Amino acid sequence: MATHNLLPKLLAELRTGIKAFPEGFYDSFKYTKTGSNFTHPWTIGLLSRILWSLDGITEVGIDVRINRPDGAKFQPDLVAYRERKPVLLVDYESPNSSDARVRDKDVKPYLKWVAGEEGRAEYIIITTLPDRHCPRWEVRYTSKGQCNQNVRDKRDEIRQNPFGFWYSEYRRTLRDTPLGALSFVNIDGRRVTPVRDVGA
Repeated sequence: MATHNLLPKLLAELRTGIKAFPEGFYDSFKYTKTGSNFTHPWTIGLLSRILWSLDGITEVGIDVRINRPDGAKFQPDLVAYRERKPVLLVDYESPNSSDARVRDKDVKPYLKWVAGEEGRAEYIIITTLPDRHCPRWEVRYTSKGQCNQNVRDKRDEIRQNPFGFWYSEYRRTLRDTPLGALSFVNIDGRRVTPVRDVGA
């Protein structure tokens, strides 16, 4: 089975699986704070179970370093294998990391890594961004030298629509970048949707 045919089942299973999580799990910061920091680990656990259920997947690894001898380093949250060959890679970004890091931490290392691979493993980045006005949406890591320092004065704009703001940024900064087998998916509350038209 072609790897890209696995995405529809992954999305269907993810839509079903997240129904078990509490209200506010994906559209607030309630579950990304000290003492209740569950959004990322619980979602990784769910995604791992989903990947194991996909046709043709024989192994699933968590937090795997799939570095190459030429120095290309890449460490996605999840790697699904077919007979020990990585065929599907997944990174999940919770509300407190669906920001500028998506481009620098996820996209750029993947593109460098995949450029030297004979077979292209499909890569899915899942963000968590409400597609509506969220007056209490937090904008973290804006101090000098941190990943979001360039948007420190744009909190009000981000809160108008976190999804709209960040995906506009991704489209702007990746506009001329061929993304190949990379797909974006967003979780907005209980909605799980593919995001089109990012990159060349």
